[in-house]
Amino acid sequence: MKKWLALIFVSAFVGSVASAQWLVYDYKANIKRLDTQLTKVKYSLNVYDQKANTEAYLDTATAKADGLKGFLMVPICIGCNEDGTDSSLGMGSWLYVMRAGDKGKAVWKFETEVSSGIFAKNVAARFNENQSDDLEGGPTSLKGLNEAWMSLGFEFATPDDEYLTGPLGNDYVYGFLGIGSTDGYLYLGGFGKVTTDTQSSVGVCGGSTSNACYIISSINGSLVGDSNWTYVCGPSMWDMCTLTGGEEIGSSLDPVYATVDGSWSVKLNKKVSMAVNAASSDYAKEVILVNKLGGKRLIGDSASAD
Repeated sequence: MKKWLALIFVSAFVGSVASAQWLVYDYKANIKRLDTQLTKVKYSLNVYDQKANTEAYLDTATAKADGLKGFLMVPICIGCNEDGTDSSLGMGSWLYVMRAGDKGKAVWKFETEVSSGIFAKNVAARFNENQSDDLEGGPTSLKGLNEAWMSLGFEFATPDDEYLTGPLGNDYVYGFLGIGSTDGYLYLGGFGKVTTDTQSSVGVCGGSTSNACYIISSINGSLVGDSNWTYVCGPSMWDMCTLTGGEEIGSSLDPVYATVDGSWSVKLNKKVSMAVNAASSDYAKEVILVNKLGGKRLIGDSASAD
């Protein structure tokens, strides 16, 4: 299996790629995550008597539906792993993304592990070491390839200097998924479609004598992950086994992990791909993406303006 996949991707990504360097995809995600808030809460100083006779601003949390939008920038696959499916080797992929409702309009930049493959029902491998065959080790036909899979994975961590001020003047860590989300990991997987185009277009081409370029045009799928949450006043959620009414409640400021889940999609944006590939430097490419998102600042390792 790996041998015939290798032939597909080596010819596709190395043989003839016009002048393209990157494929840029519109990225969208709908997620459900924890949302922490500083809320005026009435409570009892004695946890056992249930009398709400004290009032204070405390950290509370609820589940929140949220959205992400941005661009996924995937390199042409030069320097792939042996079966040609992983773009993380050689050149990294990058995700530039904004969180819906972020009044600061921060664009977060993440280095992203991207793997992908193309396949089709009626396109089979022809591999027989004992017989001479021009297509040995390759697919029976390149014409029918029309389906794709893709997976993404990225870690997020909040820089030390990213804070917001709460109602009491407390410094809140401003994370990728909202206040209090300091670091975590998201994993995304899905299936989609492949299209063909001419060699003059952005894409990856199936060999130097072919007029068809194979491009993953769209992917839809699911995501799951977790985020590490910290608080100012104390933990606002607890492991099920610590709800004993004893010293565990409110006694620790240790961060707590909470799940993230949702759906995601990418769709090839040829216009932005062309603009990025025509840019004179990595910094110029970055400026194009941030400006198109309407971002006011970039969080993450930015390219040099030099």
